[in-house]
Amino acid sequence: MAIGDGAGTPIDPATVDQAYDEMVTGAGGLRRHWSSLIGVLTALPEGGLAERMAAAHDQFARDGVSYRVPGDPREVVRPWSFDLVPLLIGAEEWSALEAGLVQRATLINAILADLYGPQSLIEEGLVPPGLVFANPEFLRPCRGGNGGSKQPMLHLYAADLVRLPDGRWRVQADRTQAPTGLGYMLENRRVLSRALPEALDVLPVQPLLPFVELWQAGLEALAPPGTASPRIVLLSPGPSGEAYFEHIYLARELGITLVESGDLTVRDGAVHLKSLSGLRPVDVVLRRVDADQCDPLELRPDGSSGAAGLLQAVRSDQAVISNALGAGLGETPALPALLPGLCQRLLGERLRLESVPTWWCGDRAARAFVLDHLDDMVLRPTFAVGDLPTLPRELSAEGRRQVYDRLTRSPGDLVAQSRHAASIAPFWTAGDGLQPRPIVVRVFLVATGEGYRAIPGGLARVPGDADPFKISMQQGGTAKDVWIVAEERAGIVVPGRGRRRAVPAIRQSEGDLLSRVADDIYWMGRYVERIDIGARLLRAGLGRLTGGGPGARASVELSAISDVLARLGMIDAAVSGASSASGIQSRSLIGAAAASKPFRRLFAATDTLAESVRDRLSTDMWAALTGLLTDGPQLLDAAGRRLGQLMDALDRILRMTAAVAGNAAEAMTRGTGWHFHDLGRRIERAIYVCRVVRAAPRARQAYDDAALRLILELCDSAITYRTRYLAELSGFAVLHLVLADRGNPRSLAFNWATADAHLSALPPTGPETLDKARMALSSRVRDALAPFERERQGDPEPQVLGTALPEVEASLMTFSETLAGIYFAHIPALQTVGIARSAA
Repeated sequence: MAIGDGAGTPIDPATVDQAYDEMVTGAGGLRRHWSSLIGVLTALPEGGLAERMAAAHDQFARDGVSYRVPGDPREVVRPWSFDLVPLLIGAEEWSALEAGLVQRATLINAILADLYGPQSLIEEGLVPPGLVFANPEFLRPCRGGNGGSKQPMLHLYAADLVRLPDGRWRVQADRTQAPTGLGYMLENRRVLSRALPEALDVLPVQPLLPFVELWQAGLEALAPPGTASPRIVLLSPGPSGEAYFEHIYLARELGITLVESGDLTVRDGAVHLKSLSGLRPVDVVLRRVDADQCDPLELRPDGSSGAAGLLQAVRSDQAVISNALGAGLGETPALPALLPGLCQRLLGERLRLESVPTWWCGDRAARAFVLDHLDDMVLRPTFAVGDLPTLPRELSAEGRRQVYDRLTRSPGDLVAQSRHAASIAPFWTAGDGLQPRPIVVRVFLVATGEGYRAIPGGLARVPGDADPFKISMQQGGTAKDVWIVAEERAGIVVPGRGRRRAVPAIRQSEGDLLSRVADDIYWMGRYVERIDIGARLLRAGLGRLTGGGPGARASVELSAISDVLARLGMIDAAVSGASSASGIQSRSLIGAAAASKPFRRLFAATDTLAESVRDRLSTDMWAALTGLLTDGPQLLDAAGRRLGQLMDALDRILRMTAAVAGNAAEAMTRGTGWHFHDLGRRIERAIYVCRVVRAAPRARQAYDDAALRLILELCDSAITYRTRYLAELSGFAVLHLVLADRGNPRSLAFNWATADAHLSALPPTGPETLDKARMALSSRVRDALAPFERERQGDPEPQVLGTALPEVEASLMTFSETLAGIYFAHIPALQTVGIARSAA
């Protein structure tokens, strides 16, 4: 008998194009549950479904839902494509499907445990050695690497399902490495419930979140016994990862810390988190990176997504990794051909949920069968799971010859699956309404203390080229939500959460704030403030160009504005000294908002920082940031070099920076992250005030009216001054307001006092502290503001402008570097060699 559950069974070519219809029966009627959904859709007004689709896609865009194309040097990020019409599966059918999925997950976990343990299946001839030892996913150092833990190797399992023409579901692929899609599935349901609430009102749909909570409890149960509050981290490759959005989403839903490789270190055989408060022990690592990237010490020396010594920590039972290192071995497309026999051997049962008929071509009989039916086959690499399959029927004569040669020379490198039509489901298109399209459904199972449970739903995907055998997360396609529909609401079953959590110790701060996150959130605060400053300066400068060009007074003001912009690096330094009559300043200001200029690059830099700390930001804060960082550049592009439109765009950008500041003030918990974010804003603003006051134009007196009005305008203090002093302009009063007034949020005194308060709230820094630098800077600020403590009128003391402010400005910039050196310098990973067990 050949190795393959379809071996020896001829394929009827007539069945290839006979797809099962998920919505319509053979008699033309609607299947159960679909009539209610179609009723909701047809009840929408004309154009209603298109409006709902547009609203859903807008919501996905606001939420930043995307998928990065892996390996693309252009770093292409694909927006999320979604179809509003869900796929419906009845609860009774789902119950039978779940039983088969649970058995399959249990079986694959048992196979992995044997192959990384006694390897009895190889010894008994049930698993060919070449499928294990030649597989790059078989990680020899991980043999026995689960330590003494009795936990399963497979904690999260996913299966890609297709329904064949006979109406039965089959597994097209098993996902055991770090299955992607669960976060996207949850986001699909969230958006769809807002876009089409009427459907959920009439259909009793099984909810998803209780099962996610069950997964959360299962992860907590992986921690060593007696651990009251397990520390769980989600290990991500970072913003460059294919599914970084999902990593952020899952970290939020599970209430765990999102980390990258540089955030972890292994000390004394245990995994630790590098936080501002020191090293924190980690109990469970939910990995979203490939296993061979997790430990450069024992797996791949060029692995950059893990921490040296991680495998040794697992061996010594000081940490658990989910899924276990080496679990990707279960993804080989050849494994389904062996499952029927392995199920009898390991579980003593018949395989309930079969695979799409599969043959491993390394078996002689299977290879002969595949060659006889080549046009009806799909060929996949045995080990390169992510590679696209080959469809011999579509090949040229030369391509078919190459396939024959490969099957002759290295048949073990190929797996064949029968090519059957996948089921079709309704898919909405803008021009043609509902149209049938083939679908593949990914479903997820989580390990609990009582075995595996399937999350009642899924991520259905419609392939872009209508060929379900080519679909993958990398290749895109359009997503659909999957609804498990009960007969009535009383039939909806919601699982209990599992073991009850211990009451945690009350914390008033973010003890696990990572140094990397603190660094990024600090600079995000500075960059958002810098965008506000740049927009304010450009608006002021462009305003002087309206009405036929600047007059004498406006020309002096324009030079001062150009000087501050040059100090910020937003225009060429030579421009600030140019004559306004030459037109150089005008052209430079109008072009300063162009895509290639430093001001515009601030948006991209801020976006990178925001993406890296997104799991720390509220939904509203993220929406405000997205509006600024996405809409801002688009407004500037649309304005081009048209003066009026540029002014309007800058006005809107300033309103958006105000929205970000408002969300930070009202939505961010007053923890360490907020202190660093606002500290960055205050330091940036204090530096700006110093630069504005120093650059203000001088006439024969210390300050003329034009200079004073400009200072008030650029420091956003004109209204405050006018309500206090009416129309009278006083150099002393103006400078007191923007430098020394502790009640003015734009003043130097206010911003340094606020920054100083933030510094007092930061975690202790050990033997190396900021005290010395902080005290020196406070002294300089006091000296600069001392003249304003005396109640007198007239010009400020000359040293305020001559030496004090330049010293304060320089000290602020130096202090920021000192702050970074103490809090943000990442602790290097300890490169120690663990004691590896023999894999023999």
